[in-house]
Amino acid sequence: MNGPIHERTDRDERKGVYLQNEYKPSWRRNRGALECPARIDIIPVYNGADYISAANKSALDQTYPNIEVLVVDDGSTDNTSEIVAQFPVKYIKKQNGGVASALNTGVRAINGQFFYSD
Repeated sequence: MNGPIHERTDRDERKGVYLQNEYKPSWRRNRGALECPARIDIIPVYNGADYISAANKSALDQTYPNIEVLVVDDGSTDNTSEIVAQFPVKYIKKQNGGVASALNTGVRAINGQFFYSD
């Protein structure tokens, strides 16, 4: 399984297998307590009062232990900001510029190691 969180070490090239107990998530190796990098969920929204509540609930209900949610409001003219204020999320409001602009604003604002946007 290749990915940004996992890495494999000490591979036995002759057998093409990994030695016992050598495959561990990189954030768990050589640490006593469970620590994991922050994952930031970026939710761009424009006039999304009808769905932003469900999107925030879904993001906050994830089982990953270290998650933050960042909502980037792309110049909404409805009551999106009032709904977002009911949740423990970070909120950025900007002038309307489109989805890509909102995502770029969110990426510039985060300080986590990994982010997710759908």
